[in-house]
Amino acid sequence: MVTENNDLLHLAKRACISYLKCVYMMKDKDVFRFKEIDSAALASSFGLHTCPQIDFVKDNGEIPMTNTMSRAEQRAARIKMLREQAKSRKLEK
Repeated sequence: MVTENNDLLHLAKRACISYLKCVYMMKDKDVFRFKEIDSAALASSFGLHTCPQIDFVKDNGEIPMTNTMSRAEQRAARIKMLREQAKSRKLEK
């Protein structure tokens, strides 16, 4: 019984992180506003006492490349990073 609770909490934690990551990766930032999500309330709705640690977002908003990311996620993160670099270069000129 205890292991079932631990398994369910683990699944709830993964589901919460997956949802937040999915919203963060969406292109239409007018609809999918990651910064406006109340992560504590979301975690509570999944049955968690605290919000799980979100390690895919750095303080500056950049996504770190990790081995836990799928190839599609890594590709999307690289493309986003390159687009932002190009945009910053264009604004400098």
